Amino acid sequence: MLNLDALRNAKMFDFPFQWGIANGILPTEPKSIQMCDDFPVDSFRYRRFLNGRYLRRPLIQLAAKTTFRNDELPDSYNELGEVLTSSAYRETLSKVTGINLGDAPMEAALWRSDSSTVFAMHDDQAQKLLTHVLYLNHGWNKRNGGVLQILASQDDDDVAFEIVPRLGVSVLIGRADNSWHNITPISRVAPDSRNTITVHFYRPGTSEKDLPIR
Repeated sequence: MLNLDALRNAKMFDFPFQWGIANGILPTEPKSIQMCDDFPVDSFRYRRFLNGRYLRRPLIQLAAKTTFRNDELPDSYNELGEVLTSSAYRETLSKVTGINLGDAPMEAALWRSDSSTVFAMHDDQAQKLLTHVLYLNHGWNKRNGGVLQILASQDDDDVAFEIVPRLGVSVLIGRADNSWHNITPISRVAPDSRNTITVHFYRPGTSEKDLPIR
């Protein structure tokens, strides 16, 4: 369900902070396109944080071993949850990034964003060690917006790299004091909401009470 070989071959960068990109991480078509079409709709909650607004649904709650409300999820998402909670996935990320994730609590969530979503430039919470983002939109292009921007400074015009959220692309972001990144506004004519799975690894000992309301 997740191509760990593609993850092992991720291209890593040290500028302007540690981040990386992996292609072909999801199953080949047509299964990956079906995952896009089956992107869940239930149990999303509207949230505000850091001047941003978004819709979020837990896939795996912090330190859990199974998917959240798995009866609502298509089989492919429950299967993906099994991979995300596996030692093989965790060990692969540790080797690729050089970050020790052995005792790091993990959570994963589904995110839906559209033209009404407000994104805020940020560098992630201090409790985070690593973020892994998987994109689940086919037929998406730069004109649709929702482009991830890797920033070279705390200036949203200081763009070092841009990643279009295309199907099969995934991005790794190592948390640092300068790990600033942003997402461009989504066009009203985008073919769908911008759909992602975001996996977060936190410093050992982190619990729900240490994190913002999600």
